[in-house]
Amino acid sequence: MIQNYFDNVKRILGSLILNARVGRARARAFTENNLET
Repeated sequence: MIQNYFDNVKRILGSLILNARVGRARARAFTENNLET
């Protein structure tokens, strides 16, 4: 039961970190594209 809880926490944290990285990369590409034009 406790192990299952920790697995869920790890999965949620991993997805949050992934989303943050993707969002940061997307924002960086977006600003670079805006600066070029």
